[in-house]
Amino acid sequence: MRGDPVTIAPSVATWTNNSGFAWFAAPRSGTLAYFSGAVAGGQMQLAWTDRNGRQLGTVGAPGNFGQIALSRDQRNLALEISDAQGEYDVWVMDVARGVTSRVTSATGDERDPVWAPDGRSLAFIARISNGGSLRRKALRASDPETIIESGAAPRWDIPEHWVENGDTLLVIRQDAAGEQTVWAVSVKSGKAERVLTGSRFDEPQVSPDGRWLAYVSRESGQDEVYVEPFRRDGDRVRLSLKGGGQPKWRGDSAELFFTTPTNRLVAVAVHAAGERLDVSLPVELFEIRGLLGSGYDDYAPSADGQRFLIKLPVGQEQNPRLNVVTNWTSLLP
Repeated sequence: MRGDPVTIAPSVATWTNNSGFAWFAAPRSGTLAYFSGAVAGGQMQLAWTDRNGRQLGTVGAPGNFGQIALSRDQRNLALEISDAQGEYDVWVMDVARGVTSRVTSATGDERDPVWAPDGRSLAFIARISNGGSLRRKALRASDPETIIESGAAPRWDIPEHWVENGDTLLVIRQDAAGEQTVWAVSVKSGKAERVLTGSRFDEPQVSPDGRWLAYVSRESGQDEVYVEPFRRDGDRVRLSLKGGGQPKWRGDSAELFFTTPTNRLVAVAVHAAGERLDVSLPVELFEIRGLLGSGYDDYAPSADGQRFLIKLPVGQEQNPRLNVVTNWTSLLP
């Protein structure tokens, strides 16, 4: 390492406006690749769209929004919002008025908010340097945070879905090797039991009627969306054809939405015939730009499945551009 730094690529896209995690790669072959424009994160505007992707109206002011979660009554939206240091807190937005209120304010990252069935409290993960904890916080400012369970780094229990019975929280347990397993954690006691056999899962979501479990599996080598009976014996059914993520149920359990690797939102009709599940082929609805990945929460369907709350990049190029520079080391003095 010698000499002064030299700019070799301008306008490199980053994960968010504040984090500094840049989207580039410079392998030993001497070829440099980087994205410019809006790839993910940054200033986002929340907006409602219909099933064709037509914008119906905006919600609130733009912000550095991460993942989002809509309460079951659709009155409130839980948000990850990053600060100037790139750390996230959990906030709640009144959907009708677009007004936000802070829920967490501790040092470190508070992420992955999940609504309680009654809409009065949230579960989330609080990450600090030496570990993390699964926590619960009611919406009233006077109510303290409570720790559901704690885990030693680098094991994380990431909340994904709060089951309708009110006490069961589905989490992804992530270990040092990057393996991800699905567990059911009691909100009251913190006792946990494993739900799925295997170690490459994400985004478990139980249908509103409590009968079916949708999830993302990487066991085939790429992310695919599956559905199987929840806590009952039965076959699992693959819904995605060429990759999928971010599964979300319609309020009546008759339709499941998910995203594709090409940033398309698709819908699958679901019909329970006794203990068997009949599903349709995926129907493409519209494109959602700037999805963070298959294991995130970048959109929220309305209960009737006719509207979708999404995030739109603000003041940035919405189509990210991939730039390739050969023999980039020749640019050095």
